[in-house]
Amino acid sequence: MILHLFLLLFQLQIKQISTETISGCTINNNNRRITNGKTSVTLSCPNNGYILVKNLTFGVHKTSLLSITPTCSYQPGDCTTRTTYIGMECNGLTTCDLDLNPQYLHICSQYSDYMVLDYSCLQGQSLSVCDSRLISTSFSKENRLFLRSPNYPHEYENSLNCSCQISAVKSQMKFLDFYLEERDEINICSRDHLQIHNRSYCGSSIDDNNYRSSSFSLNSSFQLTFKTNDVITRKGFWLSINSEQPIQVSCNSLIEPTSPITTTTITTPTSTTLQYSIPSSLIPLTESSRFNHNESNSNNN
Repeated sequence: MILHLFLLLFQLQIKQISTETISGCTINNNNRRITNGKTSVTLSCPNNGYILVKNLTFGVHKTSLLSITPTCSYQPGDCTTRTTYIGMECNGLTTCDLDLNPQYLHICSQYSDYMVLDYSCLQGQSLSVCDSRLISTSFSKENRLFLRSPNYPHEYENSLNCSCQISAVKSQMKFLDFYLEERDEINICSRDHLQIHNRSYCGSSIDDNNYRSSSFSLNSSFQLTFKTNDVITRKGFWLSINSEQPIQVSCNSLIEPTSPITTTTITTPTSTTLQYSIPSSLIPLTESSRFNHNESNSNNN
């Protein structure tokens, strides 16, 4: 019963997330395309919300409708198709420019005239799993936060070993985006992988991991670990955590710190010039020396 009430609360929170729709004419070589001077559309979320792309539809207008009602959005009778891979580079950002590049629609046998994109604006604190800091929802209106791989939605780095301790009661975790390195030759996640509560995740989709759903419930605190090798990098992951009570997350990087740079100072010995003092008076000659000196002078003469 309690779990059922929690799921209803979670669904209510999802419904309260604002949904935006944006559209634009794609730039293509169709002779009947609409020209409005725009080469991109801008996705943005108020109050530092995070973009989550839901649906992206490309369409081709019927010729008869285009001459009557020129538009950059869907009209009844249009030939349309949806895609799930374009626009995903905007996920997790607060604002994003998306190029209006044309797409050839095989089902329509033409290039697209327009695109329509639906996206949500998610509110909550966000943290990279490799950030060495702590965040909490104790002072937030909603007990929701987001965890992401480093640099998301761009590719993460090699040789990472990061860990997070999540303190929550009856939490609901949901994968919003997921793209890691594929499984190894014996079909296990030994390369880049994410481990949550004794479950390992890898591959180009959360569906590759043979779990029934991209979301699951946890009744106690748990640990999350993200490890990568030194070969291939991917886009990474983005997930949300919702709970009935405040959530606290503490993350850190387990990468060995780089060795301090040792500065070696080489001292070059300075050359010392010895100055000889020449006396102003000649050194007195001994008797033998005087004799040799006189003999030398007589020979010279």
